[in-house]
Amino acid sequence: MIDAARFRSQFSITDKRAYLFAGAIAPAADAVRQAAQEWIQAWAVDPLANYDAAFTDMVRVREAIGGILGVDASRITLSENTSQASNLGVRLLARGSAGSNVVVDRTTYPSSRYPWLTIANAEIRAVTGALGEAMYEAIEHHTDDETIAIVVSHVDPLTGFRHDLQALREIASRHGAALMVDIAQSAGAVPLPADLAGIDIAVGTTMKWLLGPPGIGYLYARPGLGDDVTGLDVGYMSFTVDGEKYPQSTLPPVADDGRRFELGLGNMAGMQAAVAGIELLQQIGVPAVFEHVSDLAETCIAGLTELGFVVRTPPERRWHAGVVAFESPVAHELAAFLKTRGVDIGGYDWGLGRVDPHAFNNADDITRLLDGVRSFKLRAQ
Repeated sequence: MIDAARFRSQFSITDKRAYLFAGAIAPAADAVRQAAQEWIQAWAVDPLANYDAAFTDMVRVREAIGGILGVDASRITLSENTSQASNLGVRLLARGSAGSNVVVDRTTYPSSRYPWLTIANAEIRAVTGALGEAMYEAIEHHTDDETIAIVVSHVDPLTGFRHDLQALREIASRHGAALMVDIAQSAGAVPLPADLAGIDIAVGTTMKWLLGPPGIGYLYARPGLGDDVTGLDVGYMSFTVDGEKYPQSTLPPVADDGRRFELGLGNMAGMQAAVAGIELLQQIGVPAVFEHVSDLAETCIAGLTELGFVVRTPPERRWHAGVVAFESPVAHELAAFLKTRGVDIGGYDWGLGRVDPHAFNNADDITRLLDGVRSFKLRAQ
């Protein structure tokens, strides 16, 4: 295991910048960059070496993701991104249900919300205006025995609110509903339930808190869900075939693990880098990351509040992780100003700022951020 200081030293960007937007895309650690460069070099001089290694690389990525999620790698299906995984998850849940509605809340990202309208034609029951304990009272109120699934983002990218998954599992269980969770903003930064117990579908990506490249997403489906591929997209990788013996007019035997939902080769160039990122993360450990980013988030929330911003992220530790969201009509201009001072945050032109510290950040980065914000406000006066 390594400590936060040693972990930080693996990210060369920290020598010059306070990069505080891991929830968008994490910077490449030295090991991740080296893995990517080695793949590209082999592509230039011996492309078949990469091609021949692709299936082994896919196994390694599934194992690495499974290790972080605490589930058997055989339950992991690789995809291009979280959205593709979400669409597959919705198909799996919708096709075997006689229910008619889905319960979502303010946290539910569009990639997990809209497929229910196009694939399942389900009624969307949206819970609004509630955080903390009130959130679960509202979700319970909207959920009934016709609910197919409760669908949320574990950590909301627009408020930083972190769901109590145990509370959601209990509500879903009482009504016979499934629980579908987007863990793109939590996997790697927040400890997850053992074996993802009570979660039917989980989706995410490697490019954020898992420290990997874009172009690799994943789906976890609970055992027994989607044991066949009827009505779903299939490709040559979905089946167990010996050599060239693909039947011409019938389906061959379906793969008995997460590969059944994979169509073909994915982001070959990113797989070795994705494994390198997760292996680095495992050296510090998710519990240590969680404690570290929670500390930094608390400092950031307090500092932004003191500077007069409306911070959407709850200050209580039990309700947040590493995403801090705040309101500002000039968030886009603020982010641009901070960038000139070597600080990177998210700034949306519709009035939202985001600060997402990872374990490679430290207290000095938050101080640098708050000093920059203070200077921006003084300049605007």
